[in-house]
Amino acid sequence: MKVFLDTNIFLEYFERRRQYQAVSQLLSAIEEGRLKAFVRLAVSTH
Repeated sequence: MKVFLDTNIFLEYFERRRQYQAVSQLLSAIEEGRLKAFVRLAVSTH
């Protein structure tokens, strides 16, 4: 399965917000190869 990771996923993880545990499980699944992740590397400035 393919999943798209947006900035909020990383913020949840690194700042240990409410969804930290769920994001941690998601990242583990990606590391184990059960999921394939995509991220957007572009930065938008105004």
